[in-house]
Amino acid sequence: MGWKTCARRIGPGLIVAVLAGASLAQGLRPLTPKTFRVSVGETSGTGSPDMFHFGRGIGDLIITDMVQMLYEDPTYADCDMGILEWRRRADILKEFQLQQSRYIDPATVTMHRMPPEPTALIEGTVSDTPDAFSWRMTMRDRASGNVLAVSEGSVPIKDFWDASGIIAREMMDAACPPGWEASGGGAYMTVSGHVARIDSPFLLDGVFPGANVVFSYAPSGPLAGTVSYTFSGGGFSGTGTGSYTLTEQEGKVYRLEQTTTGCVDGAPNSCRSNSEVITLTPVKS
Repeated sequence: MGWKTCARRIGPGLIVAVLAGASLAQGLRPLTPKTFRVSVGETSGTGSPDMFHFGRGIGDLIITDMVQMLYEDPTYADCDMGILEWRRRADILKEFQLQQSRYIDPATVTMHRMPPEPTALIEGTVSDTPDAFSWRMTMRDRASGNVLAVSEGSVPIKDFWDASGIIAREMMDAACPPGWEASGGGAYMTVSGHVARIDSPFLLDGVFPGANVVFSYAPSGPLAGTVSYTFSGGGFSGTGTGSYTLTEQEGKVYRLEQTTTGCVDGAPNSCRSNSEVITLTPVKS
């Protein structure tokens, strides 16, 4: 684990960790109105006496693992996600209110806006037996209460320290799916690239003899949208527009079909219609 961890042993068994820096996660990347914001709420433990303490501490471990994945794992490089403090939110709000009061010099204020609310909250329980460490964690949308992800499993008791990483990975994949690799094309055209989300604008690269193409996709619904493109090479350039549809197949694979019309800049009667079929294959995290 790359983050600094301070630990102390409790009783004969488990370690309770105090993780420095996890509560500062929200400051590491700018948040936008579309950012998916996650907090870890109440976690608890049952079983041995150690589980009472570790059940609370595992929430900090999950936060730390999620922060590390968000900023160090290339799988989530395009993930628009923020991790917010929740357990100490009351203290943060008190600090915000104090900084807005007449008792504080405005020149020293560091919190200029109300701290953002999380989109989703992770909560759950852990337990142990002499042989195994088990958990069940749920991520819910705070507005609707809908379950967005569930992490449930167990590991040998000697490997309990690995559980937070497993939970964090499953929650990250639900919040920010690893995305898809694109491959395919049409007559003389090869298309490739990476798609982080199909419900947000994305780009793909195309190549045909003598020129490179950049396709820009703008969803207008869950499985359809418009596509525009530019191409250049061999002393010419041009643009085109069209539409696309997505069809979901087995294993979360998507078939993208697009039809476009493009023209060479400054060349009369150069417009042509084209069709491409592109397969979006899920990236394995």
